[in-house]
Amino acid sequence: MHGGEVDDAEELFELRDRLLNLAGKISERYPAYSKVRVVNVLLRHVCERCITELLSNPVQSSREDMFDRVWRNMHSYAVTLFLERLKNELTSRNVSVAVVSEGECPTGRYDILVTNGRTIQILHEALGKHISVEFKTGLNIVFAQLEKYLWNNISLILVRVETGHVVTLRTDEWREFLKSSLKDRICKAERILEGKTMVVPGKDCRECPLTTCKFNKRDPNKEEFTKPENLARLLENFKENLYPTIENAVRAVLAEINCRTASGDEHLLSNQ
Repeated sequence: MHGGEVDDAEELFELRDRLLNLAGKISERYPAYSKVRVVNVLLRHVCERCITELLSNPVQSSREDMFDRVWRNMHSYAVTLFLERLKNELTSRNVSVAVVSEGECPTGRYDILVTNGRTIQILHEALGKHISVEFKTGLNIVFAQLEKYLWNNISLILVRVETGHVVTLRTDEWREFLKSSLKDRICKAERILEGKTMVVPGKDCRECPLTTCKFNKRDPNKEEFTKPENLARLLENFKENLYPTIENAVRAVLAEINCRTASGDEHLLSNQ
């Protein structure tokens, strides 16, 4: 990085840490929510009155309980198959690699360490490369989630099995966007701490627990269990798309860690 880029990167990290610090202070007021959960609520909701009500009335049941677990299980299966292919491609290039679960530490030294958690983390210490791989087996994308990952100076590879999309997002290419967004979230967190919340009627009204608010539109009876409309078609699409998408995802990882491509690997470099 040049001098100006370093300054920009430092400003981004300072803004990130400032928001996290404010989220920690909010968490102290609402101990049922961890700092990370507070950040998630801040990113997800616009209405600040709704945010304070949600923090004051933590929901015990998970929203994930309202969705068929077939999507979660497909995600886990897709990640497993991706890791198998990634291991093979790295070892074929004589790259020593270890794959560990969240919170576990391997013994020995490895060129590349892959942590298999909710989001796959790939660390190439020698090159200072931090890569995250986010698999999506459904059509939904939570952009606030992607934004949060990009705060940490990484290359984020978004993999969409349903559509076959593989896109690499890099913090340095989104830095100005991220700084603007963080500044706005910081102002929101400060208002919440100062008790100067703004009411913003809209989408948040459908899940706000403040039933006395005149804008409230929450209807617990409309919360229905969501399942695939056509399971056979879902599985067929998964079968057809998964391995071409995995090959593109592996190619994206290799490009980010500057891995040389061995002869005979043209299938990984061809456009799908």
